[in-house]
Amino acid sequence: MTQSTNSSDLLYHRLFSDSANETSDWNALNSPLCDFYGLPCRSPDFTIAKPSPNTYQGKGFLNAIVRKSILLALYPAQSTLFTIATRSFKPQAHLDSVRRDLAKRLNDSGFIARHVLLQKNCIQYSGVLIGKPDQLGNGKWALQALGNSEFWEFSAEEIAHLFTSCGYNTLIVNGPSVGRSEGHPSPENIGNSQEVGICFLESKIRAKEIVISGRSFGGAAVGQAVLRHDFLPSIRYTISRQMTFDISSRICGEMASSYTTKLLGGFVEKLVEWTGLEMDSIAASKKLAELSIPEVIIQSTHSAIHGSIPLLTDFHSDGMIFSHTSLGYALVKEGITCDKFFIGIEKADHISPRAMTVLRDFLVNLQISSSQTNFLDLD
Repeated sequence: MTQSTNSSDLLYHRLFSDSANETSDWNALNSPLCDFYGLPCRSPDFTIAKPSPNTYQGKGFLNAIVRKSILLALYPAQSTLFTIATRSFKPQAHLDSVRRDLAKRLNDSGFIARHVLLQKNCIQYSGVLIGKPDQLGNGKWALQALGNSEFWEFSAEEIAHLFTSCGYNTLIVNGPSVGRSEGHPSPENIGNSQEVGICFLESKIRAKEIVISGRSFGGAAVGQAVLRHDFLPSIRYTISRQMTFDISSRICGEMASSYTTKLLGGFVEKLVEWTGLEMDSIAASKKLAELSIPEVIIQSTHSAIHGSIPLLTDFHSDGMIFSHTSLGYALVKEGITCDKFFIGIEKADHISPRAMTVLRDFLVNLQISSSQTNFLDLD
């Protein structure tokens, strides 16, 4: 991996080096409101060149058309056609205004908000870094990957308040083609948008503890980042995935089957594999287990579950992800339960805010019990 230097290096070194202290001028990190229009008028906050494995080999025009069609359902936030057809459509000028208003509200609430520009392999990803001055130097950070129709511009305030309440600062990065982020959507770029965030927290922010969290499609994005990342033994990591699926081809096939026939669903599953859009969240969980990195799995279940390994029959559809295509179901079925903490929310729907609430409660518990050696003993 190669890492470049830029004009922000001195700022990050001054604020997050070992010599930094509670009296640091955290206001220097705050972006002026004009910085929330377009991309920041400065060098990227962080740049790396780290070649990613290319699982997609171009197969011509037909493949490209099929990929775009599948991505309309799997990753609609990047599609202008989808956003125009829904109330989520926001022209870029209006999006910038929303971001400015967001930054102003955060500043008025005592937060530092910085519009960060993270670059990997010449693709720039737009993100926001948020924290309270009395916490920014504590070394505790949460990276939150969003769902398939979410922008940080509309979720950051709620997420920042949630993580602040349990002692963490927040970083949120939009995926490729979402908001002001560049790049075409692909499993590689979707993973890179989150992995560059992890690298940024490790090297520039010098985090000591990182929660890497993803809900819905964001859980799959976190999975792609996990598969690409070289975790550091000096940092304490916790991974959390909420209301997410096991494998992209399987969820697409099952969704097609539910609307048409099982035969067509099987065909759709093969199409996802053929187009190079496979995203395997199970493989990421296996890697985490091999590294003994704890992972919190939050899914809808028939009744509340906290910590114990569920039965396959415990899982419940959340209205978007079928019980048997959820990540939790797959992990239990394959016996991948080492260093996993399962939280089942009773008959929760896919967009239930309870998923983030129970994550917050878990993290609070984790902080209280940080002296314990086995996090699975937490209650």
